[in-house]
Order: sequence, then C-alpha cells, then structure tokens
Amino acid sequence: MLFLMNNTVLEIDPSEHVPELQGHRFRGLSFDDVMYMGRELFSQYPDLQISHPQRAQRLAYLIVMKAPGINAIQFLPGYPGCRPEHVSFRYCDLAFEIMANMISRQRGAGLDSVWVNTNVWGRLAA
Repeated sequence: MLFLMNNTVLEIDPSEHVPELQGHRFRGLSFDDVMYMGRELFSQYPDLQISHPQRAQRLAYLIVMKAPGINAIQFLPGYPGCRPEHVSFRYCDLAFEIMANMISRQRGAGLDSVWVNTNVWGRLAA
C-alpha cells in the first residue's frame, strides 16, 4: 500500500503493522485522536517521514485504518518546536496513477517538495 506523507511516499505492508496496531489500545482511538497523535509527532519531528520512517509508517497505517479513503496527508508545523495545536494538516485520496508516478520518481531521480506541492497539494488549493 502506498501512502504520501508530506513529500515522501511510504510503502506500507499491513502485515507488519497488524499485530502491534490493531491491539486493544489502538482500537478505541478515533480519527481525531490519530490526527492529534500526528500533530504531536510533527511538532517534535517536522521531518518525521524522513527522520523516523517507521513511526511515519505506523502513523500512516493508523490513518488508513481509521479513514480508508485517505492515502495522502500533509502536516504543516507552524514553526519548529511548536505546540501540537499549531500543526495544521490536510489530506486527500490520490489516484493510483499519481501514487505510482510519485514512487517511480522517488526511486529514480528523487521526489522533491516542490514537485509534490505543485502536483498534489497545490492542486487541492485551486
């Protein structure tokens, strides 16, 4: 499963996360709880998807479990070290073709923030 987090496409293997994330302590979390958890993580680690890829994958898996229609999210900390309440986010469901194009770019020359902002997040704003 592919999931875009900020400017990085994560490859999530549900079988790796099922035992640890479908336990009783995560079952009771709401979508809002998971989003707050993401905001907390990005307030501490603004480049979480790069600096802590396993945490980013677990967060992505939780998001998909709570909202299966989401396969892309952008967390935007207001400033380094800000409170979780100052981390905004937006999410969407990208077509498979776009995700495949991005993973191909990421594996090749590299997927950069400018390209992702222009072709994914910039289009949402329009």
